[in-house]
Amino acid sequence: MTSEVFYEDDLVAVSPPGHSILRRRPITASDLCREPLILREPGSGTRAVVERALKRLGLTPKPVLSLASPEAIKRAVTSGVGLTIMSRLAVQLELAAGSLVLVPVKDLVIHRPLHLQRGRGRALSPAVVRFLDLLAFRFPRPRKGGAVNANPRSAISGKR
Repeated sequence: MTSEVFYEDDLVAVSPPGHSILRRRPITASDLCREPLILREPGSGTRAVVERALKRLGLTPKPVLSLASPEAIKRAVTSGVGLTIMSRLAVQLELAAGSLVLVPVKDLVIHRPLHLQRGRGRALSPAVVRFLDLLAFRFPRPRKGGAVNANPRSAISGKR
């Protein structure tokens, strides 16, 4: 099995628009943990990353709700059940639409690498090649000097 990072994702705190926490400045991770939190289910990789980041700050989140689906979490937050910390990629449409807003937490920055894993020595099917092209197009990797790799498939599939 081979594994390579193809994108560095950010986990961000989000709330419904107009939530009272947004009136505080600055907002700390401790402030966030005093709010009702909705997190992924125990055992989830996302939840583990969030818990580790908060633990480094001496905090232990106590979620009011744990859900297995990012969509369910977003709906619960939008409905005012609580706040969450989740992938910026997962909430980008809601942020753009204004149904969710970023909570700027001054002392909490969470980066998480996203990995592409493949079996060694296996030929790639045409569907996998197309998928890799799509990933490379959506998540281009900069080359040395800041230019984006001109051959999208090489960024992920290793082909030149």
